[in-house]
Formats: sequence, C-alpha cells, structure tokens
Amino acid sequence: MLSNSNPNKYRSTIRISKGQFPIWTRLCGLWLFSILLSLFFMDSIYLYALSLEQHQRPNLQQIGLQTVSWIDQHPAILQISKVKNKWRKPIESFYEREMRFGTIQTNPQSNVMAPTVEPTTADKPKSTETNDVIPPPILPPRKVLMLGGSSMKTAMGSLLQAHFRGINSDTIRKAQIGTGLSRADVVDWVQTSKDILSVHRNIDLLLVQFIGNDCQTIVDANHNILAKYDSAEWNVQYLKRWEALRTLSEEYDIPMAIIGMPMMKSKRFDQKIQTVSTTVQTWAAANAIPFIEIRSLTTTEDGEYQQYITKEDRPLKIRLKDGVHLSYQGSKIVSQHIFEQLQSTFAWSIDNPTKVETQ
Repeated sequence: MLSNSNPNKYRSTIRISKGQFPIWTRLCGLWLFSILLSLFFMDSIYLYALSLEQHQRPNLQQIGLQTVSWIDQHPAILQISKVKNKWRKPIESFYEREMRFGTIQTNPQSNVMAPTVEPTTADKPKSTETNDVIPPPILPPRKVLMLGGSSMKTAMGSLLQAHFRGINSDTIRKAQIGTGLSRADVVDWVQTSKDILSVHRNIDLLLVQFIGNDCQTIVDANHNILAKYDSAEWNVQYLKRWEALRTLSEEYDIPMAIIGMPMMKSKRFDQKIQTVSTTVQTWAAANAIPFIEIRSLTTTEDGEYQQYITKEDRPLKIRLKDGVHLSYQGSKIVSQHIFEQLQSTFAWSIDNPTKVETQ
C-alpha cells in the first residue's frame, strides 16, 4: 500500500487502488441483488398485493390487482420463496437453542422447544366425549394463559397481569405485535397454545384477544393460501381457527374467554373490524364462550369514535394518535373492565381481594 516512488510531504504515501469496479458494474450488481431479494420474498409480496386489492385508494387497488394477476400468470416465480419457507422452521429452531460449553440445549424461554413432561394420571387431559359446557371454576384460576397481539403485548396485557396478581393468580402472557389467527405462517397460535398447555398443567383459564390483525388473507403454517379476505370461504376458514382453540381448551378442560376490540378511528377499517367481531361474537355465543365487549368503552353516547373522555372535569386521552391502539390511561380503563367482567362471568370466590395499584 505504501508508495516508495519519490515520497515526500506533498505526495501521499498511500497507493491508490486501480482494481475498483466501474459504476455501471456496481449498479448491475445492485439491480441483480434487488431482483434476487424480490424473488426470495415473492410470497410476501403476493400477500401484500392481495391486501392492496381492498385499499380505499383506486390507484393502489389497481397496483394490487395487476401484481396479483401477473404473479398468478407466472406461478414459477414463487419457487424460490418455497425453498425459503422449507428451511425457515429448521433455522428458527436452531437459533432458539443455546450453545454452552460445546453442547446444544433447549432454550428454557422457548415454549415450542420446552422439554416434554410425562403427565401423571391427574394431569392428563380429560376426555371430551360429550358436548357439555365446561363449568367455570369457583376459585380464582391458579394460572391464566393470555394470548393476543399488540394490546396484549403492551399496557393492557401488563395491567391485566397486575389484576390477576391481586387475586394471587399466576399468568403466562404470550403475545406478538401484528399477529392474529389469519396468518399461521407468521405465528401459528393454535400450535403455540398446544405447546404451552402441554407443559404447564395448572392453567385454569385461556384468555385471548385477536381479530384486530385478522382482516386479511388466511394462510396456513406452510404458507399456503386458504382463503382470500372478503371471499365466501373466508368466514369458514377463519372460524376453523377459533374452533381449533375451543377444541384445545376443552381437551385440557380449561374455560376460554374472548376479548373484543375497541372502535377504530378509520370508518373503513372499523367496518371490517365490526364485521369480523360480529362473526366471532355469534360463534362464541353458540358455543357458550364468554365474549367481553370493550367497544362501548371507546365510543361517545352517540356511538362515535372517542379520543378523550372527561374525568374529574379534565380531559383524559384514551387512544393513541393512530386511532387503533389504546393509550396507557385507556388501557387502565379497559383492563379494569375486562377483569370485572371475568369476575362476574366466572364468579370467582375472593375473600380478601388485593387492591391493584396501576398508577
């Protein structure tokens, strides 16, 4: 690198490399990399294009329609994505393991890879040969399994855990932002629930909140599209996911409760959420599953979207700017309501309930 040809203080001693690629070669390499990356994630691009077909802007709808039509006409373009999906689970399983002193052992924080515990006779799932409704427990639950998306992941889920701690109930909160029952290729919540229940035998309540991220194409765990959103088949496939959760709860003799969704600021998105919520609520009623409605907590007396409420003559913000999620104060109000509804529904006998401080 040092130049020995007439070095002096006015001439750099660093030899300039003459082997650099010209600009057009770099641009071609970048273009080729972009093409390969697009092919690698073509299945995700296809699903996003399907969602654009439902967009409120006509120009984006047209882009979605053209993209879906082009990919449908060239199915071979999805082959690289299928290879990626085939290797996804083994790679994820590998990174969920811990390496210690040259050995591989299961990550104790992973519910999927948790060691199988041989159940005793008392721990084994009870048979559900009849269709009798599982009676609610009289005592508070020993442990509650909480599943959901962003609200369960953030303040609302955390405050609910505080309420359960107040009655000496343990909780397992398994939540992931942006997930629901529609996209099992992202998170398969039915399988995740089964993995947790197979290890933790003292769960007495399954509390779930989805719906918010479910207004989209239904995909299975192997990345196969089962039903496009707003199609006749969509409701059938979607309710199969709920039915699978119900069957799992009955298999382990655990009552199940569903939390509804707040009102959305966007009228178009709110209409979608309302349609799906009504479908789930009707299904829950038919199967004697409690459905805790929270929409009325986030609306005015006229049923309109509400960003603030008045408390002690002062405005209190209950929603975030996105018009979708709850603020911390809104989460406090909603979590208190959910806990009271659960107490009323299951009639837990609590002699000296601990006061929950959520300030």
